[in-house]
Amino acid sequence: MLCLSLLALVLPTVFASHIVPRNHHHHKRGDAHTGDKLFSFYAVGLGACGGTNSDSEYVVALNVPQWNNGANCNKEITITYNGKTANAKIVDECMSCPDGGLDFSTSLFNFFEDPDVGIIHGDWSFVGSQPIATTQDTITTTSHTTSHSSTTTSTKTKTTARPTTKSSSSASSTATSSSAATPTPSQGPQILTEFSNNLMGLLGLVVQGAQAA
Repeated sequence: MLCLSLLALVLPTVFASHIVPRNHHHHKRGDAHTGDKLFSFYAVGLGACGGTNSDSEYVVALNVPQWNNGANCNKEITITYNGKTANAKIVDECMSCPDGGLDFSTSLFNFFEDPDVGIIHGDWSFVGSQPIATTQDTITTTSHTTSHSSTTTSTKTKTTARPTTKSSSSASSTATSSSAATPTPSQGPQILTEFSNNLMGLLGLVVQGAQAA
């Protein structure tokens, strides 16, 4: 029973002495925010990019989502925090960093903040990287409206006709000839009445002659 108790006390100590501590993410007392990217620091050494660096260099380990199978190895980045700016180089991969997060070398972290803070939040971008510019061709149509004023001018011309004497005589002769050649409707019945009267008178004379004989 005593042996079992001793083993229970000794075994955790033995296993703990063989656990290798992970370099990345030295978390201590809280964090400070001036951006949305998480920054921590680690013990720099042999990096995933194949080189060996020291804590005195401004180098970082990049988060897995942006690691891109090492495509961003040795690229320069610009980091800003609390009004301070510094450039650093990507030399390693940070397996436990969140998307957008970085692990700094100790000297780089110390440039921005006391290492006792443990974690800070800032912003960073690749040096020389530019967002994709979207070009939009804007066609501006300008409409010109011209106002026309229509002015109507009324002109009255007075014409005075002065017929010549020849024209008046000709018109008078024509009117007279037409009047003589064409009987008016009132003359027709009168002539017929006179003809009937004459005919009756003639018949009366014939009758009287016959009676006298």
